[in-house]
Amino acid sequence: MIEQKSSRPKYAQIYHWFQEQFQAGTFVIGDQIPTETALAEKFQVTRMTVRKALNRLVMEGLIIRTRGKGSFVSAQNNKNHIFSLNTISGFFSDIRRSGSQPASKVNKVETIQADAKIAAPLQLSRDLRVIYVLRTFFADQEPALIQGTYLPYEPFKRVLDMDLSKGMYPIYRDKFNLRLHHADQTFTAVMSNKFETELFGFDSPQPCIFLEWVLYDDINRPIEVCYCTYRSDKYKFNVISSLPVQLSMTP
Repeated sequence: MIEQKSSRPKYAQIYHWFQEQFQAGTFVIGDQIPTETALAEKFQVTRMTVRKALNRLVMEGLIIRTRGKGSFVSAQNNKNHIFSLNTISGFFSDIRRSGSQPASKVNKVETIQADAKIAAPLQLSRDLRVIYVLRTFFADQEPALIQGTYLPYEPFKRVLDMDLSKGMYPIYRDKFNLRLHHADQTFTAVMSNKFETELFGFDSPQPCIFLEWVLYDDINRPIEVCYCTYRSDKYKFNVISSLPVQLSMTP
């Protein structure tokens, strides 16, 4: 089953074996797949090799891990939510466009002192107080995103008494009369930390997409700094790029 002399890595062979089983109908949606230990014995490899193959299947949405229960063939059939980096849109609208039902939970709201990493992009100099909002967002009752938002304290202190479960953008518009203009966004690939692993219900740290942004209004004032951890098995990011009007023909 595993070709020991093959130039293809063992984890890749296991990954392709699973693809063949899915196509053949050996495993169907909702089926529990064997444990890492059982697969390691079956293929005569280490559990780490098996885990690497399973991680790839998780990233592609072919299987899902449920904490304390095991790994299952994905009922979403590789369904991904699309987050567009071209426009400023909230989680709720993104999830609804994907055909799923959004929800959120406010984990924490508190006033803290900003460190340099937060104070600089928010252009804070004297009053370093910020409001920290930690939320978990769900798609069809499954946790998909963990978001930490930092707001300057003085202009936004009223949010401490507001319901934040429906998102911040309507609050900015309706309660503070702000017109959002643009966001400076950077995203990287990361492994979930202990807190994120537990909150997402993973059995072990899994690949995630980490997005950080600074949101500005129409007069170029920074409104918020956000740090978001997206499940890479649930999210795809979309960017539409265009060439300049006059394209240089030189290399």
